[in-house]
Amino acid sequence: MRLSLALVLTRDRRVRARILGIAAGIGIGVMLLLLLWGGYRALESRTERWDSYSRLEPYSETTSAVIVPGSGQTLVQGSIDKFRGEAINRIDVSSSDAQPALFNTAVTLPKPGEFLASPALVRLIAENAPAELGIRFGTQAGILPDAVLPTPDSLVAMVAHTEPEMLSNYNALVLPESSPESGGFGGMPVYGFVAVLGALAVAAPVLLLIAIVADLGQVARRERTAQLRLLGASRGVIAHLAALEMIPAAILGVLLGAAAAWATAPLFATVSVLDGTFFAADLRVPAGQQIVVLALLAACVPLVAAIRARRADRGALPGSASVPETVPSVWRIVPLGLGVIGIPALIVLPDVLRGMTYWVAALLIVSLVCVGLVIAGPYLTRQLGRVLARKAKSAAWVIALGRAIRLPRATFRAVSGLVIALFLVSMFQISMTARVDMSVQAELFGTQEPGFTRMVTVQNATGSADLAERRRAALGNISGVEYAVNVYQQEGDVGLIVVSAEDAQAMGITPAMVEPFVAISPTFASGFAPEPTGQRVDPGSELSIVSTVALTDGTPGTIERARSTIWAQGLAYDTVPTVFAEEMYTDSLGYFARFSTLASIGALVAGGISMLALAVAAIIGVSDRRAVFTRLRLIGVRAGTLRRIIVTENVIPLAAMSLLALALGLLAGWVVIRVFSGGNRQVGWPGAEYLITLALLVSFAVAALGLAMLSVRGATSGARMREE
Repeated sequence: MRLSLALVLTRDRRVRARILGIAAGIGIGVMLLLLLWGGYRALESRTERWDSYSRLEPYSETTSAVIVPGSGQTLVQGSIDKFRGEAINRIDVSSSDAQPALFNTAVTLPKPGEFLASPALVRLIAENAPAELGIRFGTQAGILPDAVLPTPDSLVAMVAHTEPEMLSNYNALVLPESSPESGGFGGMPVYGFVAVLGALAVAAPVLLLIAIVADLGQVARRERTAQLRLLGASRGVIAHLAALEMIPAAILGVLLGAAAAWATAPLFATVSVLDGTFFAADLRVPAGQQIVVLALLAACVPLVAAIRARRADRGALPGSASVPETVPSVWRIVPLGLGVIGIPALIVLPDVLRGMTYWVAALLIVSLVCVGLVIAGPYLTRQLGRVLARKAKSAAWVIALGRAIRLPRATFRAVSGLVIALFLVSMFQISMTARVDMSVQAELFGTQEPGFTRMVTVQNATGSADLAERRRAALGNISGVEYAVNVYQQEGDVGLIVVSAEDAQAMGITPAMVEPFVAISPTFASGFAPEPTGQRVDPGSELSIVSTVALTDGTPGTIERARSTIWAQGLAYDTVPTVFAEEMYTDSLGYFARFSTLASIGALVAGGISMLALAVAAIIGVSDRRAVFTRLRLIGVRAGTLRRIIVTENVIPLAAMSLLALALGLLAGWVVIRVFSGGNRQVGWPGAEYLITLALLVSFAVAALGLAMLSVRGATSGARMREE
């Protein structure tokens, strides 16, 4: 123990600098791991808050008590309004309680006719004309606290009413006591699956960085370890010394990482994922959980260092001696081969597996490819080195390929971080290009018509003819509305969709005979141009108004004024004014595109970490051969040749494995999206963002190799040459 402490607690500046460098590397890894964990917890918290909203919707799965008028019950109705493509969560409520239990945090209910809004909605109302948005809610009485909002970007309004208004105007229900559990990511496993891939894209190089940084101490101790072994020290003593040296670096690293994660949480909170950005408090892991994780990491780093030191023990061999690695077996390519076969197998698996079993199988296949790249990497690197060595002509190529053949694991380990990041990022980026396959949708719904995107419709769920007529009259007075009509449905077996003769003329329909009502094609309700069917409407049949439809000029202002006019009638019931295109193609821009920012930042973070890992691994490779490089310099080899050796031995496996990872990533992304979407989504080639990401990854690799080449100068300095 005394010898270990004396060797570790040295006053040598280089030793201290090395320990600080190792601590910094561990700190970066710990910071990103804590932020990743915090991000996952933040998404879960966001889902719980969304669930608290969904329980207020009329058709939620929660059970509600029977309404007893005049009893002072808390009556609510949740609905989703739209404004220029943005969803607004609206909560209409009446209660005798000043602070009804709508949320986990108490919120004081405003007076009837007033509303509370989220900060984002307050800004949106201020930025737009009152006739387009503000009149939908009434008079603003305050701002909703952050604790009840899923994200800082959430558009939420809580509108207060009297009990008679709620009973007559809304499809109210008694406030449920519990929330339905939709599961992560709104109950859609495919998006959780893609989020897991994004986390893996960042976490894999983070863990690799921690492992490689820990190897720095082992390389620096190699000469001293050989001397101790020559003096009779056992492998256990060497492992004990390696662990003891890593203890201060591990403790300092985890503390630095925890502090950095706390300090950078507000910055990372601005990253938009799915429905919006995060609250900084949600990204911060609770202190108790954080202490446990940091303690485990601080304990694991020295343990891993001891195990790696014991396995890498070279006995009394000097540091300049090269020990060839065992030849990688051909069986190493089996996991990768199974994963590659499994990717197209996903197409037929839905007919064999059901439910979560299919999702687990898909995750296992993708994980198998990811892990298979790491396992097969050394074997493929060695085989590539053997093939290229036969055609090598320059000294740099001969030496570099010779190292790839003798030390395939060390050669591949230097580039494995970038390879894994490229595979996952490629899969993630092509998933982001998912779009609704319009050819498939056309088979189901037909070709889009002009009214598809500019027709505002509100269902007449109350069955009130007076309300429908007031809506039609109000909509007809809006500038930019071409016509506003009430759509009737004939009761009985025939079930014709009809409009009045007056409304038919406004729609441009000239009936063949003079009748009070005209039957039109049912596809009109789906946004298609109205066409008369020629069927006669029995004057004695019973007709009921099912909806009110306004055809606008398609401008956002007119559409929103029409919506606001409908809301201003004071009636919403169980429907809100909608545009058919919003209902059928709400994800026409691609739900996966909501991961766009996460994918870009994840790619850059993963690439940056992999760059550090590549630089550290390359520097370790230079340190291992300081004596060899110095002797080459003494016999006349130029420094430029040594630099070309470093570049060649890293670029060859990096280029070859990156091409393989890129192809597998694109293939896996295409299959996953086509299969999980049931074939109604298509993917395209990644756009400029992906090319920019690839360019940045290449620049990261160039920067890492540049740092490694700088280390060649230090390894072959004049002092070192004189020593040799």
